[in-house]
Amino acid sequence: MRLGINVNPAIMSFAEIDALRVRMVRFPLWADLFPTHEETLEFYRYVCESFRKRGIDPLVVLDSRSWAGGAPWMNWGDLPFRYVQMGNEPDLDNHTSDSSSTQSVEEFAADLVWARENYGPDRYIIAGGLAGGHPEFLDEVDLTPVDAIAVHPYGRRPGDTFPDEDWFFGTAEELIEGYRRFQKPIWVTEFGASRADFLSEEDRAAYLTLMTDELAHLGAVHALWYCAVRAMNADFGLEDEDRRAFIQASRRYNGRK
Repeated sequence: MRLGINVNPAIMSFAEIDALRVRMVRFPLWADLFPTHEETLEFYRYVCESFRKRGIDPLVVLDSRSWAGGAPWMNWGDLPFRYVQMGNEPDLDNHTSDSSSTQSVEEFAADLVWARENYGPDRYIIAGGLAGGHPEFLDEVDLTPVDAIAVHPYGRRPGDTFPDEDWFFGTAEELIEGYRRFQKPIWVTEFGASRADFLSEEDRAAYLTLMTDELAHLGAVHALWYCAVRAMNADFGLEDEDRRAFIQASRRYNGRK
């Protein structure tokens, strides 16, 4: 398994990201990041090229934020990325964050077909990231166009008893097992935990480390922590203890000293 992290390249320096020893970063493409589409495309082109020069693969997310203001999707295909996740938590009825983008099954399925038709065979297309714990959402979706399925095991335990057996929604294994029947590689493109759910930073860091190891054990191809800095999300961003834990895990899984 390769370990990565969710970043915001608009507010982070490349030096900050390099320090995390990752080989993959994930971020959404926001159509309205700059006043014009041309400025936005030029910024993301620079970002993707810079990551690739550093030996870091950019995983971009296309969702409702990517066509705000009527931005033509076709332009995104001109950017130098290989990996693209279509949709973000489309299976949630209630948005858990600004990044959730609920879609009907029909809309989601159409977007996957669109991506393959417009981006061709060389792009690695990921359906995701599914967070609702309902694999049946995909039952009526033609997954032929996609290379992998992404899930988000928020509120899941890395084992039966940690932090305790009644914590939130069950285990990461239960979530991932539900998607194996679709016979696609499984990526975990977001996972993390709010500070409010733990008594200390040390407990939270222990949880994230154990979850990383559990996802590797379960056969996830990639796993990406959410998120890199507290400026992205004050409750989930890395700081001090969990940042040290992430760098240690990144060294183990990515071989970057």
